[in-house]
Amino acid sequence: PFGMALLSRYPIAGLRVVDAADGLIHLEAGLDWAGRRIGLTAWHPMPPISAEYHRQRDAILARLARRAVSLDLPALLAGDLNASPWSSAFSGLERIGMRRASGLAPTWPALGLAFPGIPIDQVLASGRVVAADIAELNPALDRDGLTARVAARLAARIARSRGA
Repeated sequence: PFGMALLSRYPIAGLRVVDAADGLIHLEAGLDWAGRRIGLTAWHPMPPISAEYHRQRDAILARLARRAVSLDLPALLAGDLNASPWSSAFSGLERIGMRRASGLAPTWPALGLAFPGIPIDQVLASGRVVAADIAELNPALDRDGLTARVAARLAARIARSRGA
């Protein structure tokens, strides 16, 4: 039920649209970032408006995080995860090798609605990504939430390995 797009200033390699059993898609891609491959997963689950949706979101998020880490690449998992930074959706992900790397900027609802908003668009990063955050919010592109551009930088050891 949700549209999704991956736009990048870096070349996209191996983009796959994965149609899951729950009827929702997620995107998996590699980004060729200054000669290094970065794994990227984008996903937008159903809002946790029932116990079943809540359980599904948490289980699928953990599964996607395990898959991202298993690729043995620096990895980002990002999207409207329908989960605030304090959500149970993130418990246990650090043991898997992913951590929440986005800040606290509200991303839903879009500007102009009655209350200030909450941060439900998130970026998760593997241990090899130093920082990842929502760098730009663009209400002109989204009528429900705020479309976000993700910015990340690699750990210094990866930058050194390519001669930077």
